[in-house]
Amino acid sequence: PTQATQRVLPLISLRVQMDIGVPRERQVLTQRLDMGRGRPGTKPTAPLLKSLGSSTIPNPMMLILQQPDSLKLTRKQADSLAALSRLFTQRADALWTPVSKYLEGVPDGYNKAAAYDRYVAAREQTVDYLIMLVPEVNRLLTKAQKRRLPLQLLNFLDIRVLKFLRTSSAGVETTPFLIR
Repeated sequence: PTQATQRVLPLISLRVQMDIGVPRERQVLTQRLDMGRGRPGTKPTAPLLKSLGSSTIPNPMMLILQQPDSLKLTRKQADSLAALSRLFTQRADALWTPVSKYLEGVPDGYNKAAAYDRYVAAREQTVDYLIMLVPEVNRLLTKAQKRRLPLQLLNFLDIRVLKFLRTSSAGVETTPFLIR
């Protein structure tokens, strides 16, 4: 550095993204529901609507179980994670099934605000249940195992990120990634 004629200055950048107007999540839901109800297309089925909502909230236990070799999970850890994964899946299914059936049956002149409110309530309740399970998942994994997890997966084991996801209409795409 003492002999260099040009010096590289440290650089810090900050990116801010803000939705103005109707949240993207609401726009997507409304576009799907409008198909076959005043817009060309076929009305979406309950399973399609269910996957639209539940896919925004990943099951971190299932994602961890997909990496047993790299994480060197013990039998007890794998069994416990599988049990937690089943509980989460059953709870999410119980929350999203009635909402998706309601959304499938809305009439042509449906109340967009009421439909979105039901969708948001299901998302919030699903995340609340995940927030309840995450401390147990964190207790099951060792520090070494957590270091081997991909950062995005590790974020879904962080209560702060889940609270952001719960209150955000942005979904998984813009979840903040924490630097560890």
